[in-house]
Amino acid sequence: MNEPLFQQTVQAEAGFAYGVIGADLHVFQDAGPVYTLIERTGPPAVDAAWLLEQPSRLLDARYEVVAFDGREAELADLTSWLEGPQLAARWLHGPGGQGKTRLVSAFADLTAERGWKVVTAVHRAVPSPGSQDLLPGAAPGLLLIVDYADRWPLSHLSWLFANALLHTPRSARVLLVARSVRSWPALRAVLTEHGARTGDLPLGPLPRTATDRERVFAAAHDCFCERYGLAVPDAVAPPRLDGPGFELVLTLHMAALVAVDARARGVSPPGDPSEFSAYLLDRERRHWTELHGNQALSTPPQVMARTVFTAVLTGAQSYEAAAGVLGGLGLPGHPHELIDDHAVCYPPAEPDRVLEPLYPDRLAEDLLALALPGHAAGGGADPWTPGATAGLLAHDGDPPAYAGRAITFLASSATRWPHVGKSLADVLSADPALALAGGGAALTALAEVPGLDPAVLDAVERLFPERRNIDLDAGIAAVAERVVAHRLATGVDPAMRAELHATLARRLLVVDRTQDAVTHEERAIEGYRALVGEDPARFTGPLAINLNNLANLLMGTDRDEEAMSAVEEAVDLLRGLDDPFNLAMALGNRAMLAHQLDRNSEAIESAQEAVQNHRLAVAADPDDLDFQGGLAMALGNLAYLRTTLKRGEEQAIEASQEAVTLSRRLAEADPDAFRHRVAAMLGTHAVQLFTVGRHEDGVRAAIEAVALARETVARHPIRSFQSALARNVVSLMGMYQRLERWEEALAIGQEHLVAVRDFGGPLLTNVLGGMATIFTTLGRQEEALPYARETAERLRAAVMEADPADPDAEAAARLELAQMLNQLVTLLVALRRKKEAVAAAGERVALYERLVQDVGVLRAVIDLHLAREQLASVQGKRRRAAAEAREAARLQDQIDNMFPNLFANLLGLGQDEPRRRPMDLRTKVDLVTGPALGVVAFVLSLTAGRGPLEATLSGVAVAVLFWLARLRPRG
Repeated sequence: MNEPLFQQTVQAEAGFAYGVIGADLHVFQDAGPVYTLIERTGPPAVDAAWLLEQPSRLLDARYEVVAFDGREAELADLTSWLEGPQLAARWLHGPGGQGKTRLVSAFADLTAERGWKVVTAVHRAVPSPGSQDLLPGAAPGLLLIVDYADRWPLSHLSWLFANALLHTPRSARVLLVARSVRSWPALRAVLTEHGARTGDLPLGPLPRTATDRERVFAAAHDCFCERYGLAVPDAVAPPRLDGPGFELVLTLHMAALVAVDARARGVSPPGDPSEFSAYLLDRERRHWTELHGNQALSTPPQVMARTVFTAVLTGAQSYEAAAGVLGGLGLPGHPHELIDDHAVCYPPAEPDRVLEPLYPDRLAEDLLALALPGHAAGGGADPWTPGATAGLLAHDGDPPAYAGRAITFLASSATRWPHVGKSLADVLSADPALALAGGGAALTALAEVPGLDPAVLDAVERLFPERRNIDLDAGIAAVAERVVAHRLATGVDPAMRAELHATLARRLLVVDRTQDAVTHEERAIEGYRALVGEDPARFTGPLAINLNNLANLLMGTDRDEEAMSAVEEAVDLLRGLDDPFNLAMALGNRAMLAHQLDRNSEAIESAQEAVQNHRLAVAADPDDLDFQGGLAMALGNLAYLRTTLKRGEEQAIEASQEAVTLSRRLAEADPDAFRHRVAAMLGTHAVQLFTVGRHEDGVRAAIEAVALARETVARHPIRSFQSALARNVVSLMGMYQRLERWEEALAIGQEHLVAVRDFGGPLLTNVLGGMATIFTTLGRQEEALPYARETAERLRAAVMEADPADPDAEAAARLELAQMLNQLVTLLVALRRKKEAVAAAGERVALYERLVQDVGVLRAVIDLHLAREQLASVQGKRRRAAAEAREAARLQDQIDNMFPNLFANLLGLGQDEPRRRPMDLRTKVDLVTGPALGVVAFVLSLTAGRGPLEATLSGVAVAVLFWLARLRPRG
């Protein structure tokens, strides 16, 4: 029986069950799904007369009353984005009212016309009963649309990106729609780890001239005339559109709607953008009044206005929650009557939800502003609203679940209405913790409110956690930037200035704004250098710590030498202080940098000294878990370096064993902080045991590492934990394959394939290739074929995505694909699928031809002849195949005959033996590269599963190969 390549995973808790076919479903205990996946359909069918009752309905992008117009360039950009790699993501961002929703809708329509499956992800939505069939079928690709992406917690988006829906051989595109770009860098890093190609698309002001604006106004005006049943006039006299406020598409649509509605009612329309919302909201109120007068509603207009105000702040709620909210505000009438009457005017978009908020969002933000006292727009203010806002956010225990939405909407309104900022400041001054309860989106919105009382942001900033919080980090960084800028502008002493820069650098680093972090870290170091001259006892330590932090920031970039200079200065300074912990941290960084720079003896020495100083820190304070955690990490690094460099492998085993033991103790003391480290340390230890020949011990450790990693992912399915699980699965599969325990390798792969799919990337490619090899070895070729095909497809994507500026990486990607195609051709021949086999063999030949052209080493030439032999054999051209085989053998004999003198010749670089013909550098490099590539092929052939052990060895061999290729003279 064939194993499915794609499986459905449903995680259900507390009796909640909802199904998706062809995707994963992530569910909160007692709270329903984290998100709901829904196959996109067109705009809902609604009665034309119903739309005309309230102007907000005519502006709601969901109903597509106004035809799409004016974003042709952006639409063409998005359409071309469908071509390319298997997985790609775009962050589409712009202010509210800029036309994002209509552009996305038009793009989704075009994508569906191409046959793609189009799915929307809705955060924390309650789905309709039943299930969604999201299997792609014959669709060439999938488009996943995520609206309000900047309001999703990053951890929830991480779960979404891990969904199996996105990790199939078919193309997948993720379009994230947002107002702010602040959370994009951190999210981009997560997507990159998933193997996605990323980019952002800012949506700037559409109309750039008055003529452009008049065209957009006229198009909307004609659509509204048609809805109102009015004749479209030959000429329209729009309001003056070249002033401020008309740069948004929504403002132009509002101006057109106001003009048409006023014409239908026989009144003069307002001409200023600030008056459009008041006019349209008055029309909303008039409809409530008419319904109340007709006894269709029992709720008076003023009470309905307060209910609508409440719904804007809370968003849609369950019936029970809505009744509690309205009852707590003491509004006249029974809460159930208020809810039912509100639903008449604003029907819920989701089942089991009421208090549907007013749309579009910008109009809802203006409703808040006009209802809160303090503006000069005239009329509409309700003195009830400030107290109601405070009451909605008051709490005895945890803040209400809608706190984030309320703070975000108030902050967004405050960017255009200063008096709303005053109301927001009053709420947060009384309870600054509400900002954090609102999540990263609320913090980001706060940071963008102009003129917000700095004391409010200071109070919020003082509550920031010291440790990372994936869902708050982007918002924390945004507020920290604002707070630091204000403090620096108001004048602080040099010590505080340096500390502010250092703190902000750490905040920016965790949201992947590395270059900005480097800038602030360098300013901090500059400040501390000056201070050391005045008071070395006080400021030498901070200077050293920030130098080490700078080295951390620069590590892995093209500034490794600068990083090493910084960390060496940090080490020198810390040696003169009684601070073994920070000295150990700096030494650890120096060890890894030295390894990157091929200063391997120094790397081992620094790693050993780091361990010694961590032991001193632990001895001084045995109860400090951070000190113990530092020691465990240092031991792991030392073990890694010893194993990789083959400098005392038994000592490496001892170090990694101690790291595992220490990590177990830490996990017992603080499971949430340290449990995941046990799986990571144990997985590394398993590989080291296997490497030194202790195969059974390595397998046992790897089995436990997989189990622990799986348990950790079940509790906290975040990216780094999924990575550890995937790595451990690949390692264990590789061990079983090396030991030829094929059935056990197969069982591990089948059991964890879905989890590894969630992670994606090269590790998934390794597992798929391993499954193909295992099935082939077991004689189950039919079952091996789908895995081989998917592996080849993923490797093709890797070739396409390889950076042309890095020819070594590009050539390595082609080499790996060529090797996989060899296996695929063999399978296709065995299954008598000649046409496919010929195509795959031809592709393999083309890859080696490109490798010969780019690298030009003798081994690549031999492999090209072997690939041609395979192609000729599949085509039935026996003479051609035999000729290619003979040429490959002749070249291989040349290597074998010259190999004994190879290294002497290479070392001589022209100083050859007198009786031998002098060998030029090209010949020497050709000859030494042949065996190097042979090593690569041999190592990779050990197992197609390629665990960390094989990956390390093959990486070294490939590095040698391409280093030699760079030595090869051109010409």
